[in-house]
Amino acid sequence: MRNRSCGGCLAMAGRAGGDPDSVLGDIRKAMAYRVKYRVKNADGSVKRQMALSLLGVHPMNRGGVYCMDQTVQNLGLSVLVKGINVSEANHDGICVQELPSTEQDKDPSNPEKPYVSYKELNFVKCGTTKLLRTCFHHESDTLYGTLSHGHLLLALLAMATGAPWAWTPAWKAIFNSGAPLDMAAVAAKDEGLATLFRMGLTMEVLSWKIYKEEPAACSLISQALNSGHSLALKTSELTALAVLTGTVTLELESAVAGRVSFEGVKEKVRHELDMFVDQPDFMDLFEFVVSMGANKNSFIPQLVEFGSNFVEQKTRQLRLQAFQEANKLPMTTPRCKIAMLMRAYRKAPVSGWCPTPEPAWAKSTRQLGREREIMFACVCLRVCVCVCVRNYACV
Repeated sequence: MRNRSCGGCLAMAGRAGGDPDSVLGDIRKAMAYRVKYRVKNADGSVKRQMALSLLGVHPMNRGGVYCMDQTVQNLGLSVLVKGINVSEANHDGICVQELPSTEQDKDPSNPEKPYVSYKELNFVKCGTTKLLRTCFHHESDTLYGTLSHGHLLLALLAMATGAPWAWTPAWKAIFNSGAPLDMAAVAAKDEGLATLFRMGLTMEVLSWKIYKEEPAACSLISQALNSGHSLALKTSELTALAVLTGTVTLELESAVAGRVSFEGVKEKVRHELDMFVDQPDFMDLFEFVVSMGANKNSFIPQLVEFGSNFVEQKTRQLRLQAFQEANKLPMTTPRCKIAMLMRAYRKAPVSGWCPTPEPAWAKSTRQLGREREIMFACVCLRVCVCVCVRNYACV
């Protein structure tokens, strides 16, 4: 991705009709800062798995208001009762690098105060409450501060370190203070929770320079993530899919050896999709469109038509991570990819978001031949369409 100046991104946002003083204007500003300060991986991606032990709550998270211990405990106990959706837990995770030791002379947000490291901040804040006292210690390697998922992070750390919570009988024997976490026992009760303990959280990492150069931007990003994603995503993923498919189709007409430039397509659709194209998972949507042949095949048009007829987009949306899961299916099973997305749309939404398809889909379809793939997809689609027709629409 070309490195834009923040001013250039904000100018683009203003041309798109954003009011800098409105919530939507703040969300555009926050996205512009994210784009400017992202730390990319070697392959160009912007997400990475971060071990829980490396994370702490950022000083500017929620404007500097630290997570309340009782709220963290309520969230954690609720997760143990209801289970956890890994894709939801990993959605929009954002963290900032710790400042290098040479830059830790004063507090970026208040130059008159000495700098407090992420490690020290979290150790002191959690140390003042019995419910979170075990989360951090003097030997913690807190190298990144989160601007989102702070409550969830502390809940997971409290579980892993055996915090003195009112554990249910089923979990009390597992979460013991001072004892190593029995991952097999956790997985037997909740595989998703075990995955988070093993793999950590998926995070978009921002450079430490954002905290040094634009300390208010960290708070802005945190607040924007909590302002409601319905405002952040005025454009639905189905609209983005349709626009992107049309552009990729035109690009394929003139492409050499079928190669289409992601950066080139992204800039061509920016005027229609605005900040939607700057989301880290937008590349997954692009890869989905290219692998499915855009409008040269009938698969994506069928999905868009299905969405137009049966999906109320104000109350049902799919996160772009859903297309990442679809991309994991073999190239030889395009019908299954469409079926899994249609099935996801008919599942009960939470706060307007339908659950991301289960990773098990990739394993289930890996060995399917063409005839079995068609039969498998037809069964899924028959159930999906019957439900939608019976209810007239997915609402």
